[in-house]
Amino acid sequence: MGKKSKKKRQICHTQADGSRTMDSRPASMDVLSTWSSDSAPSLLFTADTERLVINVPEGWQRLCVEQKIKIGKVDAVCLTHLGPSAVGGLPGYQLTAYDAGLRKTILRGPEGLRGYAASTRHFLNREDLEIDVEEVSDEEERGAGLLRVRAIVVEDEDVPSEPVAKKPKTVSSKSVSYVIKTPDVLGRFDVAKAKALNVPPGPLYGALKRGEAVTLDDGSVVQASQVVGATTSGACVLALFVATPGALQRLRSKLQAFLTGSASLDCIVHVTPPQIAASEAYVQFARSFPSSIQQLWTQAGASPFRTAARDAKLLARVAPDCYTSDVAEATTEDAWRGPGVRVETTGRFTLVPRSQAGYVAPEVVEDDLEAEWNEVKERGLDAALEGVEKAKTTEVPSQLQHAAASLCFLGTGSAMPSKHRNVSGIYLRCAAETTDVSDPGRGLLLDCGEGTLGQLRRAFGNRADECLRSLGAVWISHPHADHHLGLPSLLAERKRLAPDEPPPVLMAPWPVLRWLGDYAAVYAPLMDTYVPVECQWMKEGAPHPQQQRLTDDLHLSKCFCVPVPHCAQAYGVVVKSIDGWSLCYSGDCRPSSKLAAAARDCTVLIHEATFSDGLEDDAVKKRHSTISEALGVGRDANACRTVLTHFSQRYPALPEGLGDTGAVVASDFLRLSFPQLAWAPSLVPALRCLYGDDDDEEATGVLF
Repeated sequence: MGKKSKKKRQICHTQADGSRTMDSRPASMDVLSTWSSDSAPSLLFTADTERLVINVPEGWQRLCVEQKIKIGKVDAVCLTHLGPSAVGGLPGYQLTAYDAGLRKTILRGPEGLRGYAASTRHFLNREDLEIDVEEVSDEEERGAGLLRVRAIVVEDEDVPSEPVAKKPKTVSSKSVSYVIKTPDVLGRFDVAKAKALNVPPGPLYGALKRGEAVTLDDGSVVQASQVVGATTSGACVLALFVATPGALQRLRSKLQAFLTGSASLDCIVHVTPPQIAASEAYVQFARSFPSSIQQLWTQAGASPFRTAARDAKLLARVAPDCYTSDVAEATTEDAWRGPGVRVETTGRFTLVPRSQAGYVAPEVVEDDLEAEWNEVKERGLDAALEGVEKAKTTEVPSQLQHAAASLCFLGTGSAMPSKHRNVSGIYLRCAAETTDVSDPGRGLLLDCGEGTLGQLRRAFGNRADECLRSLGAVWISHPHADHHLGLPSLLAERKRLAPDEPPPVLMAPWPVLRWLGDYAAVYAPLMDTYVPVECQWMKEGAPHPQQQRLTDDLHLSKCFCVPVPHCAQAYGVVVKSIDGWSLCYSGDCRPSSKLAAAARDCTVLIHEATFSDGLEDDAVKKRHSTISEALGVGRDANACRTVLTHFSQRYPALPEGLGDTGAVVASDFLRLSFPQLAWAPSLVPALRCLYGDDDDEEATGVLF
């Protein structure tokens, strides 16, 4: 006989008067992230087994891995707007959730959400993935369980645009704040009192809990108030988002009940962008709420990616000439001037029990860098660094003597981000006035995975804006999400910083360009942010439609694509400089003789090395390369220097089997001029000392 199914416990009750109540089980709101140089706010509401998320910004999976949050089951995602700071991490999460067996996602958000969801069809094409999209209306309430959500929709300022047809058009956008409520909380049912009144256990207990009077066999009547404690009001939280100054004025009129105190409100969480929250008008608006409402501010937080920050600081000690110690830790302290509390990542606001309601700051855990550094030295770092110094004394090959050219690795992991490695992104400095690797010069971005903008801000610190303004072109290898999801935030930010400059050339497979075009139709800041060129028209020998710009801005005499075996519309790229150097980047692929031939005698070959040797079957199945296969392409191409990247996240820090390959092993934030590539392979033993035996869980094991 099969096992009897366990009866599902009842946690939400409908009272005799029709009202909804809940048992006094814990309910809370967790701060997953705040505004910082490389993150945006995300909130997690939990009530018993229900989970509701407000916004899924870029890097969302990575911060969940960092904080070991098991977030595999989310009942609904509520989005305040359609920008990357709200939806940038959503497609990546959906793909990972799908691979873990989840087949349905509920999305709620403003008008245009259906268009955004449709835009992702170009790479989120899973036939049995059900995406339930709900474009919310003002004052509309959703949710049948313990978490009820009411939308407060406001019109943002209209953004003028000029489409190809040259007809005047206005793109209207809306944003949403959310009121999240729990049912009233039942008082405790006193079994002893019920027994004293001769109420038999069973259905009569349930009736009393529902607030009903019951009649016993002897004719006596027992009122619910005789055995059930007083019901307390449920929790109520306002997640407040204001996109523009005009939206603030419109929102004020919709919140009068809270402003006057006629409606109960426990807490306001300000997820408004820092530049708006810092305005005098916004601060005065916040101060107009009753003082009994606790206000939490997300505008002055630190990066949630603590491991990446720690790595960067230690790497700068290991090799200060190619890892910067000035990794941006910028917060937005000056943006927080309102009443209330500045929240931190992993902070929690308790909703139920009501007697414990309130915000609890996370425990402050300081990294003991000195202790970690001593551990690194105990692993043999001094001897490893002696090897690096010896390598530096060798003569630099003539092919690498191009100090104005340099590489900065922004993401070196595959598929999804881990604590140590973000997904793909490489900044190639093509021209510069100096040889200092901290000078961003004028560059070409090779792939742009989720979180690339934040990584770039960390890597270049206070020169990041300069890097974005000088970005001449972006090249995307193929339509897989881990190689292009960072484009919207990066392109929109580049336009904001340099509105009068020509937009960068974007060379990408057609599905990526279609996605961006569809997305721009519902997200105005993405309009006119790039000049599109489809990779399929960039074959060797074919005229490049933007070649003159590449030559004038980036000193590139050639830039052409080579189809590679991975997926449809997958390419490698070869660039040649008028200054005498050349570079080939493989993207994702199996070893390709065509790519090796096209890259013949190149100065630098950057090749994916997803798998360690011995996992050839996995490499063939997933159409990637092993370390030895990548090195083989370098030999076939007669490359002066081969750089390995795109390592499987099964290797938390460094992949196995690197040995003395003579290749450069890329890691996040590694910055190398071409002459430094001569001795960079000698860094591997030092990196081994730094990371030790990192046995971190795989990302999917933490997420699900």
